Amino acid sequence: MIMRIAHVSDCYAPRTGGIETQVRALAGRQAAGGDDVRVITATPGAEAVFAGDDVVDGLPVHRIAAHLPFDLPIHPRTAREVGRILDAHPPDVVHVHAGVVSPFAWGAVRAATKRGIPTLVTVHSVWGPMV
Repeated sequence: MIMRIAHVSDCYAPRTGGIETQVRALAGRQAAGGDDVRVITATPGAEAVFAGDDVVDGLPVHRIAAHLPFDLPIHPRTAREVGRILDAHPPDVVHVHAGVVSPFAWGAVRAATKRGIPTLVTVHSVWGPMV
């Protein structure tokens, strides 16, 4: 059965880091397995696409970027803009990737749950003291 999966991450390629690397690898493996996978991010793209539709590693990437200092992955209308993409490309599940501070990711959770879409949140951070 083909699953339609939307991964949401504040940051994504061309930016590189832990979350971006994990999301890119997971989305790629899912697509290679036959699933319909897309990524929604607040990270601007490379030269050609600042905001809008892009393709990275053969996967559709929807960029909801705002012109902010340091290319911060924040958008003032995250829930509305992510919701617009979810309406246009309805997934079976939304997988949100969050860190300690992930305003874009948490706005996407609101958009997905408002639409009744099953939503999984992976927290890529340690919350609290390590023992």
